[in-house]
Amino acid sequence: MSSYLKVITLAISVLSIGCASSQGFNRGELRQSLIPISTIETAAIAEALAKKPQLPKPFRVAVHFREPSGTNRTNENRQWRWKETEKRAVYQLEKSLKSKEEISAVFPLARELITQDPSTGERIEDLRLAAAKQGADALLVVSGTSSVDQYTGKLGWIYAALVTALFVPASTIDALFLTQASLWDVRNGFLYMTAEAEETASETAPLAWLDEKPLIEKSKDAAVKLLAEEINRQMEGLVTPADHAKVE
Repeated sequence: MSSYLKVITLAISVLSIGCASSQGFNRGELRQSLIPISTIETAAIAEALAKKPQLPKPFRVAVHFREPSGTNRTNENRQWRWKETEKRAVYQLEKSLKSKEEISAVFPLARELITQDPSTGERIEDLRLAAAKQGADALLVVSGTSSVDQYTGKLGWIYAALVTALFVPASTIDALFLTQASLWDVRNGFLYMTAEAEETASETAPLAWLDEKPLIEKSKDAAVKLLAEEINRQMEGLVTPADHAKVE
């Protein structure tokens, strides 16, 4: 769509509703899109409670970056992809934690080893199996989701002239990126830790020149850096000498 057509479309929307205010972000919906909630049986809860931590020290970690799920009520077809620089921010945990003898290796999970049932989608069990084939002791799953809030300020009414949308900075876009990570035992599915980070980016500009994609990328880059720091913090001392003795 050309900038001029974009101006006309958005200007009509502005005129029909007046000056729109910020709607904010629904973080509850965003978190639900990261980890679907479903009904489980009591027996499954008992089975989960029976699982015990059993990581060796040091341990090997396979990392899986989940691709965006596509369409939901909060990201409305907004697509993004993990960048290599963002993945490296997590892989580089090996440097700090290896020196402390917490882990021995951090490596990407080989996607060709993942067997996925189209009817069920991506499951932790499938990822654990793939990680086991690579000799990993633990599986780190990283996921993310984004949301955008766009609104006009007090000068939004002047977009009725259309051409002013090319020059008057009366519109604002706020982008939020929420990312989570979970560390699973490959052998028994014990959940060792979860980490979460979020970051926002904002821009105010003429209506015709606003672009949400760079803002999503900016907030995503910052959120992943924060997530890597939180993972590093939680992994320090995750396996104590006493735990190691129990495993042996």
